[in-house]
Amino acid sequence: MKKYVYPDNGKFIYKTKSGSYHILKKKRVDGKIITKFYGAFKDYNDAIRHRDKCVEGNWDMSLVYSNPMKFIQKRGKRYHIQRRGKFYGAYSNVIDAMNERDLLVKYDWDIEKICECHDDSISGISIFKRRV
Repeated sequence: MKKYVYPDNGKFIYKTKSGSYHILKKKRVDGKIITKFYGAFKDYNDAIRHRDKCVEGNWDMSLVYSNPMKFIQKRGKRYHIQRRGKFYGAYSNVIDAMNERDLLVKYDWDIEKICECHDDSISGISIFKRRV
């Protein structure tokens, strides 16, 4: 497997002989190099998006989804966030719903923590801010 270098910075992305792209992070532990696998993709652009999400989440896989719609359901013209039967909000566009879902995951679904840190909301108008 060789590192795939593109002008848009292919760091952590490796191309296999079969043509797929693997996201691998190598680090040295006790003098040994440990390689951790973070996903495989057929499309290079999908690999870039996933790698960027991994970097943004400090390589915490609980913040990265292979299913970008996880916990989000489309109902009519709105996107609802639900987990284990609990409703967390409805949004008019999928990007806002994904951003709020990511915020929920980041704070382990604890609305109190999110209320304390509501400036962390990407959309700036978090449903949790309105509940306080």
